[in-house]
Amino acid sequence: MSLPPLTEEERLALKARVQRERSFWGPMHECMYRLDARFLDTYLRFVTPPSSLISHKLRHLIFVAVDASVTHLYAKGITLHADIAMRAGATREEVFAVLKLMLEFGALPLKSGLPILREELARQGLPAPAARALTAQQQEAKSRFTEQVGHWPQWLDELMQTAPALAESLMAAVQAPWDDGVLDRKSMALILVAAHAAPTAMHEPSMREFIRLALHHGASAEEITEVLQLAGSISMHAISVGAPLLVKLTEGEDISTYHIGNAP
Repeated sequence: MSLPPLTEEERLALKARVQRERSFWGPMHECMYRLDARFLDTYLRFVTPPSSLISHKLRHLIFVAVDASVTHLYAKGITLHADIAMRAGATREEVFAVLKLMLEFGALPLKSGLPILREELARQGLPAPAARALTAQQQEAKSRFTEQVGHWPQWLDELMQTAPALAESLMAAVQAPWDDGVLDRKSMALILVAAHAAPTAMHEPSMREFIRLALHHGASAEEITEVLQLAGSISMHAISVGAPLLVKLTEGEDISTYHIGNAP
């Protein structure tokens, strides 16, 4: 049985709630308002964790990370959430630190590819690259990385032994935001959990690695669970991209240029 249509008062109340809870009213919200205003309540419950253990500022820094990861690259979302994060107190340096954290995605081919390479070399009876003992300089770099980041990835250990120059360049990129100290370590670990758990990435070894790191830096199970929910909420981009196209198709109006208004 279909539900009765919302009254104008109910529609306006939902609109005010979106502006209050999401800090903006954009083309996606306008489309939902026109196509199915009742769905705005479902949307809010889907994208807003009930516990709110993650601060408003960190929540939007997480959205910046997920939208900026190379597996997604949603420019509109990066701009929007960076703006909201900065209005919530984030600095430009903190937003840039989040962007630098996304260089972790450059390690994914090695994390997944090195074990495959070993297996295929063995399958074909070929020797694996010879592992060299770490030099004193490499041991020092490893210790510094571990101290700064809070862990030492196994794949990086192997890479230092077999391709030290490549390992050095990757270590420098991955370690940079941790050296800067712009963001606290727990926040950085939670951001990395979200980015690798997002539907556009879903890299299980990295999810495990960064969940372990987040726990090491003091995150609770409840905080990590909330971060996983936030990561999954980018599935709303099916509506943020698709709904304006549907409105244009059926109403002839290009709502993608609709003004994005900030909440008062």
